[in-house]
Amino acid sequence: MMKVVNKAALVCKLVGYVLGAYVAFFSRNTKPRRLATDATEADPEKPKRNIVIVGAGFAGYYAARIISCDLPADSPFEVVVIEPNSHFNFTWGKVATISRDSVTLAGSGNVIPYEYLVKGVKLLQAMQQRIKASNKLVIVGGGAAGVEVATDAKSLYPNKTVTLVHSRSAVMHRFGTGLQTAGLKGLQDLGIEVILGDRLIAEDEAAGLATLKSGKTVEYDCIVHCTGQRPSSAIVSSIAKDVITEDGYVRTRPTLQIADDSLPNVFVCGDLAGHGEANPNARSAMRKAMICADNIVLATQGKALKHTYEPYWADAVIKLTLGMDRSVTHFGDGKTELAFYSKEKTLL
Repeated sequence: MMKVVNKAALVCKLVGYVLGAYVAFFSRNTKPRRLATDATEADPEKPKRNIVIVGAGFAGYYAARIISCDLPADSPFEVVVIEPNSHFNFTWGKVATISRDSVTLAGSGNVIPYEYLVKGVKLLQAMQQRIKASNKLVIVGGGAAGVEVATDAKSLYPNKTVTLVHSRSAVMHRFGTGLQTAGLKGLQDLGIEVILGDRLIAEDEAAGLATLKSGKTVEYDCIVHCTGQRPSSAIVSSIAKDVITEDGYVRTRPTLQIADDSLPNVFVCGDLAGHGEANPNARSAMRKAMICADNIVLATQGKALKHTYEPYWADAVIKLTLGMDRSVTHFGDGKTELAFYSKEKTLL
């Protein structure tokens, strides 16, 4: 009986979270804005002061959008977005270095000064054609990316041999046992070989053999690494080496300023700002971006920063696909968890 009560309470908390998110969204998007026609004309003699956003992924784009909308029309501040891809792109380029008052673009060498800096990173890797052409596919990593790539590949190409190698004792190890069980069953139901508690240590492309720590070898003609990537914090370390953790994340204050008293105008959100989330995703990135942006707008007005971030379990809600026609949605608060299975419509 207590289990049923706990699950009902969990659903209620999730509904409250969703409603709160919608209220916050509509409140933000319906509040009055100062229009350019209502503003006094900016003094042309005064140079613009830049707020530089590095990366236009979920966090960077959302931070740029909020800041641009919330700054008064006659503000001396201007938002500059630097993004190497054509997605959410305002200034084409890739950052080479950061100093305490400017960023330098790779290639062109252009230097953009800033009053406030936000560092956001989006990671994207496409391997569709390699997977399609392979016969013996090995997926390294049993998190959400690894499970979904493996099950999608086997579902699309059932004649392929697909093997998933994961160093932990369970797939989806950062989540509850309910999702771990669902993930493993989804893999095995499709005929995917799952190797747990073992690690890839060598790849012999010429021989087509992957060697595991246990000494076991696996034949392959395509390997996809889904073990995650180390945060790209080298640029930040050039101005604040002591704020980088052993895992490569940037330590921040609750206001999302980097934890360096000498750099109160540098903020971090997105992939770099690791806070121990079970499922770092667009929801948590955009929530960080909102807090980051609101604090920057306050700072431009000379006001104290009042918005703070802390991880929340509901941000980790995940819908895990287990092939092209099935999925499981999972959420939990660390004490209670729920999983819902569903069939998916295929567009193939």
